[in-house]
Amino acid sequence: DARGGGEVAPPLSDVISFGGPRLCNGVLARHLSRNVLGTDSAAVLNLVHDDDPILANNRPLWDALGFEVVGRELQCEAKAEKVYYGDDS
Repeated sequence: DARGGGEVAPPLSDVISFGGPRLCNGVLARHLSRNVLGTDSAAVLNLVHDDDPILANNRPLWDALGFEVVGRELQCEAKAEKVYYGDDS
């Protein structure tokens, strides 16, 4: 770890979004990740938190429609400088 704290940093991303809405079904999400972005899921990072009203109101609909995240979803705190990576949430 370059920060000296022993913590493992998340992989660098090409695209970082805040709120990370789900825009497509699983087939298109995988196609975008593999064929359009040409890389693994680390290329797109979606920072999310449980207090986001857009995610709270739309997640049930997105789940019902089979929508998936393009890239990775990373849970963070709404009002703190805290990001959960791996199993530390």
